[in-house]
Amino acid sequence: MRKSILMFVTLAAFVVVMSGQTQRRSTPPVIVKGVGERTPQTGGPKPPPPPPELSASAKAQLLKSLNLTGPGSLYVKLTPRDNYVASRGSLLFQDASIVDGSVNWVAWYAPASDAKSVKVLVKSEGAGRRYLFDCSVGSSMLDQDKGPFKLWRGQKIIQTFDVDETHIAFLLDAADAGWNTFLITGGPVWYFFSCEVTRL
Repeated sequence: MRKSILMFVTLAAFVVVMSGQTQRRSTPPVIVKGVGERTPQTGGPKPPPPPPELSASAKAQLLKSLNLTGPGSLYVKLTPRDNYVASRGSLLFQDASIVDGSVNWVAWYAPASDAKSVKVLVKSEGAGRRYLFDCSVGSSMLDQDKGPFKLWRGQKIIQTFDVDETHIAFLLDAADAGWNTFLITGGPVWYFFSCEVTRL
């Protein structure tokens, strides 16, 4: 009985201490007043317009060059605004200067760095499944701020694309039903718009 009373008193004291801690507030909240903008201003140079999506015939031509037929149905489309689809894919923007979901673009500004990247993660539906990736990008309007685009798998560059390339297109031949991760990097100033993954 005495042991139960002692445990109850100890528990009650602990609850009182904890509730006192959660109610204490060292910094009072601020009141923010002001006039809003008509449209949000993101700052920095504006991107070029996003490139048009690859047409079905353009995709078929790409696949024909690899002796493949298609394309099939859309598997997932990822954008800065819609950057996650459960059990299908997601985007992570690393060291981005601006991520603007309202106009659906991401920007990286100088200096260039391989840490400034978009990470594309896509979950395969199973071994032997093939997917065509079409990631839309853009370079700076100024030549001195342009640089090649690079596609990475792990720590290895698997393909380099021209500075004026607008579609980073590649094929995944999945070995299992796991998550596949790719990185895209660009020059000193570059932009990302979307990544569309099509089943083959």
